[in-house]
Amino acid sequence: MKLTTVAREGASVIIAAYLISLCLHAIEQHASQKKTLVVGDRFTAEIARPQASRLLVIAISATCRYSRNSREFHGRLIEAARNKGLAVAVLTEQSSLATSNAGAQSLSGVPVGRADLASLGIDSTPSILLIDRGRVYGRWTGQLSHSQEKVVTSRLDPNLHTFMRLRDDNGSFDEPVTLSQADTSRLLDGARVLDVRERDESDPPRLPNALNIPEDELTFRADIEIPNYESCLVVDCSFLREGKCGGIGRLLFHLGFHNVWVYDRGALGASCASTPVGKGS
Repeated sequence: MKLTTVAREGASVIIAAYLISLCLHAIEQHASQKKTLVVGDRFTAEIARPQASRLLVIAISATCRYSRNSREFHGRLIEAARNKGLAVAVLTEQSSLATSNAGAQSLSGVPVGRADLASLGIDSTPSILLIDRGRVYGRWTGQLSHSQEKVVTSRLDPNLHTFMRLRDDNGSFDEPVTLSQADTSRLLDGARVLDVRERDESDPPRLPNALNIPEDELTFRADIEIPNYESCLVVDCSFLREGKCGGIGRLLFHLGFHNVWVYDRGALGASCASTPVGKGS
């Protein structure tokens, strides 16, 4: 009897120790994960001249075809950034393959530095960050379309914002319209701003007074929560793929909303995941 009790207690101790080890491992993994940079975050890496208040960061990988496909645009963007007085930094992954292939490269005269992109909060390549006084005010990931490239270039000035108006029920948009900070405020003040991220992703909202309605809830919530179909509706597309942004535009058009504008249309394109140092490539 005593042996049975001891065996049970011993088994309980072993199980408890195993569960504790699993919890500790999960905590360590969570602590080691670097939060992905989003608009509004501070960028603290010292990778450019200290006196530069505005900074363009381009993160690439020699092993990522989307980075190679974007090289021409990145070159044009660097020249435009220099003309506007921005400091420029080009970074590549600090992995063995990337180091061997990209170590001696430069992009439009800017040396390509090596860095642990994942530890900087850059989870994919190619990535473009626009930083003003240490804070991220624009981020685009992946190979971008021509219209997305125009949006990025216009946003080199942190006081300018880019909107596009939905043209028809096919999800087509008019050419980008670049507005000053004052004009942007006037547009948003007279509009209903919509954030279609999932609830756990929408805090804080990027645009002021944004109403969070996840995409899969739009059909039955929009009619109730946005009753005025003639009012201006602004959709924050700064975290969506271009095609998904167009799909939401089509859905809203079919729901009766014909005065729809999108902000920073589709900031995501096809990309490659960054490889943390020590994980291989």
